[in-house]
Amino acid sequence: MKTVLNQPNGANFLLADLHLHTPDDPQFTCPPSTDLESDPGKNDFAAAYIKAAKDKGLSILAVTEHNSVEWIDLIRNAASGSGITVFPGFEIGTT
Repeated sequence: MKTVLNQPNGANFLLADLHLHTPDDPQFTCPPSTDLESDPGKNDFAAAYIKAAKDKGLSILAVTEHNSVEWIDLIRNAASGSGITVFPGFEIGTT
């Protein structure tokens, strides 16, 4: 029985958040000093976003913004080499 229990089970459990938003969302709040007007500021924000996810133990993220995909590449680039996988997604508003 010990031999069986010591065998890899083929399953890995990872902490994931599959519904995340970005500053494009009107209800998303950033610290007051956040610079989202310049490319360096956006890259700094994306790096902080990934750091916050990593600090929470997340391994998988899905950025599912409303009617926009603007931040997905920035966040995916920031995640490069971090061990976090970022999936693109979006929510479409209709009437």
